[in-house]
Formats: sequence, structure tokens, C-alpha cells
Amino acid sequence: MKQLILFSTITLLWVTAARAQLNPTLYHIKDLPLNSQLNPAFQPRNGSVYVGIPLVPLLAPTSVSGMLSGEYFTLGNAYLSPDYKAIATGAGDFSALTFDGEFNLINFGFMLKDMYLSFDSKIKLNIDGRIPKDLERLMWYGNGHEETLGETLSLEGLGVSLLGYGEISLGISKEVARNLLVGAKFKYLQGLANAQVGFGKGTDFTTDTGSYKISVGLNPDIFLSGLPVTAPQGSFPMDSLISAGLGSYKFDAGNMGVAFDFGGSWDLPWVKGLNVSASVLDVGFISWKGQKVTQQKPGSNIEFEGISLGGGTDFTSGLLDSVKQKTTVTSASVSERQWLSPTVYVGASYEVAKYLNAGALFGYRFLRYENLPMFALSANTQGFMVNGSVSYSYYNRNSNVGVGLLVGRRVVQWHIIADNLLAANFKTAQNVNVRMGLNILLGKGRAKRSEPLAEGDALDASPNTTAGFSPELQPDMLSIAPDTAAATPRYRQTVQDSVKKRAAAPVAKKSAKPAKKMSREDLLKRAMQEEMEAGETVKKKKKPPVVAPKSEKKKLLERALREEADDKNVKVKGKNKK
Repeated sequence: MKQLILFSTITLLWVTAARAQLNPTLYHIKDLPLNSQLNPAFQPRNGSVYVGIPLVPLLAPTSVSGMLSGEYFTLGNAYLSPDYKAIATGAGDFSALTFDGEFNLINFGFMLKDMYLSFDSKIKLNIDGRIPKDLERLMWYGNGHEETLGETLSLEGLGVSLLGYGEISLGISKEVARNLLVGAKFKYLQGLANAQVGFGKGTDFTTDTGSYKISVGLNPDIFLSGLPVTAPQGSFPMDSLISAGLGSYKFDAGNMGVAFDFGGSWDLPWVKGLNVSASVLDVGFISWKGQKVTQQKPGSNIEFEGISLGGGTDFTSGLLDSVKQKTTVTSASVSERQWLSPTVYVGASYEVAKYLNAGALFGYRFLRYENLPMFALSANTQGFMVNGSVSYSYYNRNSNVGVGLLVGRRVVQWHIIADNLLAANFKTAQNVNVRMGLNILLGKGRAKRSEPLAEGDALDASPNTTAGFSPELQPDMLSIAPDTAAATPRYRQTVQDSVKKRAAAPVAKKSAKPAKKMSREDLLKRAMQEEMEAGETVKKKKKPPVVAPKSEKKKLLERALREEADDKNVKVKGKNKK
């Protein structure tokens, strides 16, 4: 037990690049574009071009996290101040460990009108392990103690999963309705390393009360791909798999897969400042080519005559060596599809003030051995050059207090986020999570890109904004000079209104004096000039020429012709009188 716990803890602290787990603090830091990796619908608020610093350790966005679960299974009890009895006698059927994180290689995104397009390239690693409670008891008490003697101790469920892969993703977020964003990411996955070691039903340990004969049953199920540990073909002792076959790493381009992220974000129209969002991440799989290792004779037990050992390191080493030597396994080349561990987020945030939002978040992660629900509350500042975030979360049966710091609102941003400050107390800590990185953010923010027009802007946007009138401009008509005596600066009278008013006015009595014959164009000019003199023209301020539509021009010309005819009739009558 001591060796197993020590090995698990050392492994947990040694690995430095992995896939991110639940992120209760990052999700609602709205001034940091990196949160779009938790919901593909999110768009940058303070810029239109986002670039993550690539390939530089501690500067490129990186996440490291670990989790131990099980009563009294903590970093302090397992490593710093060992208390194996507390672990072995704690409640629960299993103790488990999970290690995640990610190292970002290349990240950038940009706005295209109301769409945000992104590209990400990462390396991810995930380790999940599980230890049955009966194995912890056996390791602590040994096989001759009254707690274990004569009992069948089940070791079913003992196992470890290691998964490492590269990810290249293309994402898009679009505003499909007012303040409703939807997003998706397509991910190409390239498998790098995979080890799945598990023991199924029939794996147990029994010590006879009279003869102290030990019977060990095994049902191993092992899959290896892309690792320097290789298994011989055919049948061989199990210790050959573990102690031999070490070689150089061989990249297999055939280990490929795909995954998808989906998300949505909506600013509710009936509650100002309230946003709801949801996302589903890592829905996908990788198809691996590797070696499958199973027991040659399933169901057969290994017998050890008359041994009675105490617990501790000697018992652990002796038992494992004996089991490996006496167990014959067989291997074969196979292809196997393995699914990722999806994560679901459902969140809500409320703009308490211009520079402060409060958030609530529910998360659920589907792990190989133990699913992980999470609930969190957070308070986040926004809009400052230096922003902070504080979160309270409950997951893994523990309360966690997280903090985040974001330096820089635009151009250059640097962040550091820890989801559990209580991890500083290693004696009781079960969760550790730290992420940090540097990025560049340029261009206009989303708020400015979607800023509504101020009152009166629509009137200045086009010369034809008067309600009910939108004629096509005619190049052969005359432009109308501005009327400096207009009643209000915002009122615009069109040529159409002017012509209608003139047509509705009573026809003036014609003079007996014969009128000078005028062309149609002259008549039109005279009519337009009269309207200008009456002070009923269109007020114009650096606008293109505004002209009457063809239909109104026709009416105006017809009226001019009638006036010309009336003038002729008057002239003829005058001659007759003479």
C-alpha cells in the first residue's frame, strides 16, 4: 500500500503537462478570451483579434491540476506526513486519483462581422487511477491480521488509465439572434500515448485461516499503444511485460480521432444584465492501434503455500513479485476505439454593476472510474486594467476557494488562476489546480461593435429617411437648396411633399395678359423655384441631391402644360374681342 500510494503521489507531482479539468473560476472571467475554451460560443469582449503567446513555458497558456478522492486520501496523509492507517480504515469502497492539464502550442482568433473564428493547438494528458479499499486494508494489515484473515478481499476495479494526445481545433461563434450566440468547435485528435491497465471480476485475495495458504485470482485487461513499454507476442510471464521490452518511443500516425464542442450564450432580453450559457466539451474518440494483454487461462488462481506476512513494503514487494512470476499472459495486436471524458457546463451571470458581475456554475465531468459533479459561485471585476475574481466551489466532496488575477485589459494580458487556495494546507488538500499564461488582444471590443445608434443618427445616415418615402435618385432632376428657415432642425420635407402640397392648392385665376411661351424644363424650374421661395423645401446638410420621383415629375409637367394651354386660350379670346 505504501509503495502504491507513494508511486501515485510522486507521479501526480512529477507530470507537468495535462488536460484541464473543471474550471470554476475561469468560466466567468469575461475579460479573458481564453474562457472560450470552456464555451465555444463566448466571444472576446475587449478586442477583435486574440493571440496566445506560443510555445514558451510559463508564458503560453498552461494548466496543471490534480485531484485525490477518498476519505483521508490526501497529499499530507499519503506523502508529507504518512498516515496509512487512516487511509486504510476510511469510509468508501475506493480511493482515486486524477491528474489533468494542458499546454497550448498555438492559439489565435479574430472577429469577422458578427462571427468569431478561432484556431487552437494543444497537447493534453490525463491520468485516472483507482485503488479498491480491500487492497488498502491488505497493504496496511497484511494477510495474517484478524481484519483480513479468512476473508475474500476483492481487488476488482484496481486500475490506471493514461491518455496523452495532441489536439488541433477550429471554432466558430455567431450571433444568430439579438444577443444570442451559438458556437461549435471541430477537433482533430492525434494519439500520442495510451495505457489502460485494469483488473476485472474475479480479481481477489484470500488467506486460509488454518494453513495460511494464499489464493490470488487475477483477471487483467491491459492495452498499450505509443509507449516505450512493449509486450512480446504470444504467451509470456507477466513480469516480462513490466520489466522488459523498454525501448525508444515510436510515433504512430494511425492513432487518430475527432471530437466536438458545442455551446450557447444568451443575454436575456427581459432581465437586463442577466446572461445564461451552457456547453458540452470533448464529445469524441480516438482509434488506437496497440497491444491487448490478457490472462492466458482466465479464471485460474495462483496458490502460495503457508505464508503469513505483516503489512508494509516487504509484503508489497514480495506479493507483487510472486504474482508476476506465476501469472502467464498473452498479447495480440488490436485496434481499439476509446472515448474521451466529456464535460458539461451550465452557467449564469448577472451584471451587478458596470464593473462587477456575479456568476453561478454547474459542471459535470464523466471520468473512467468516477464521475465528478461541481457547483460554484463567483464574483468578478471587469473593465479595469487589473481585474480579480473570487470563487467558491464544491466538488470531490470538498469545499474550495479559488482566486484569479488578470493584468491588462487590451493589447497584452497576463493571468494566473488557482481554483483551490486551501491546497496550501497539504495535510488536508485533495484538489490542486493552477493555470497561467500571456496573450495579446487587439481591435474593437464586442460592446463597441454592437453599440446601438444614438437618437437622431438614423436621420443623418441617409437623405431619404423620411417615413413613407424612399425613391431612387434621378440624375436628371434638380437639386434642392437647404431652407435656412425650417421650423425644426430634425424635420426634413421631401420634394414629394412639396409637389403634393402645390397640387392640392387651389388654382390661381389666370391673368388676361398672354404669358410668354416656356419650355417644359423652364416650367419645371419655375414650379420648383416657387416652392423654394415659399420656405417649404428640404433642409439639407452635406447631402446628395434630393429629387422628385418620376411619377411626381410627370404630374408636375402635366400641370405646367395645362397652365400653358390656359394662357393660349386667354390670348385667343383677347384677339376675338378686338
